[in-house]
Amino acid sequence: MDTKLRAKGVLYDPEEEALRQAVQDSGGAGGPGRRDEGRRSCEGARNQGLDAQAVGAGVRGNGRERLPRKRQPEGQQGLRDREAPQKDRGTRARERAAKKFPGLLESRPCVRCEFLKEHRGEFGPIRKACGILRVSKSEYYDYVKRRKSNAQIEREALEGFVAERFDLHKGRYGYRRINRELRRDGIVVSEKRVLAVMRKLGLQAKGASSKHKRAKAVEMGDPRVNLVDRAFDVEARNKLWAGDITYIGTGEGWLYLAAVIDAFHRKVVGWSMSERMTEKLVTDALEQAVGRESPPDDFSLVFHDDQGSQYTSRAFQRCLESHGIAQSMSRPGNPWDNALAESFFKTLKRELVNGKGYKTREEAKQDVFKYIELYYNRQRMHSSIGYNAPCDLERDVA
Repeated sequence: MDTKLRAKGVLYDPEEEALRQAVQDSGGAGGPGRRDEGRRSCEGARNQGLDAQAVGAGVRGNGRERLPRKRQPEGQQGLRDREAPQKDRGTRARERAAKKFPGLLESRPCVRCEFLKEHRGEFGPIRKACGILRVSKSEYYDYVKRRKSNAQIEREALEGFVAERFDLHKGRYGYRRINRELRRDGIVVSEKRVLAVMRKLGLQAKGASSKHKRAKAVEMGDPRVNLVDRAFDVEARNKLWAGDITYIGTGEGWLYLAAVIDAFHRKVVGWSMSERMTEKLVTDALEQAVGRESPPDDFSLVFHDDQGSQYTSRAFQRCLESHGIAQSMSRPGNPWDNALAESFFKTLKRELVNGKGYKTREEAKQDVFKYIELYYNRQRMHSSIGYNAPCDLERDVA
């Protein structure tokens, strides 16, 4: 034994040999007997009369004792991490995240294939384009030759129906009225779906500018009477009419329009246009309404207007009295009291006048006439009367 160790260059230590032999003898045979004893090898060494320090020196060997690891000061702990470039660490972190979650940062294969299909030939050979977008050639050609699904065919058909209705009404209908038009034709879809289709096609109905005006304070003791008090819902025709005046800009100057509207079916029963805003303008509109509707002359019909000088003139007052019509007036500077007429003029400006740029008054007259008589009264749906046209509601009631 001594000769073998010397040949290997290891010094023979009698104490180490004795310790090894003592540990082996104290272990005993394996199995249950060893578990019952419950003694460690160091206990066997103590039983042999050896000192713990001597045992430790023998196990480590002379001159090769393990020294405790020196602890770095707190100021130097994590120095390598602090010295590492922050930029590189952020880049590595993003690269690791991109490898873990590619689906969150990349478009779906069908989207990439559709892009290649629409822009084929713009990026050179198809092999190169597929390599750039990480799409295999077989996957791309499979997508091109794939038949359309039933859902895709339905979406394309709905887009065509929505665009057709939008063009038919010249961009005046929003998604609610287009949805009602589709339901009348047997195409039952939700309003949100029609809205999504319009957004996809870039269709937007003619909007109105947001202008808010503060109403004037109501003066106490006003002699004029407001018989309506913003209650525009009536149960029959020729119970409440509302009138007002608006202006339309042309290349020759202003064109003034006076209108009379029946509150029951929102129909424009009378209108008049002139280059001057006089009492004759409102009187002609009232005479036309009376000639069309033939209302009773027992003062059961109320005509509501604002406090403009045309409606407070003696000529208009005599016209009302001659036909047996009671007059109601809005409070000073309060347009909400005549919201029925104001709403019509707002719709007219939004759907017809804005952006037209009429050169002559005659051109504007023809356009306004067509809008009122051929479209507004006969075709346009009104949300306040259950999305019906005024003439349709009038025919159904009759």
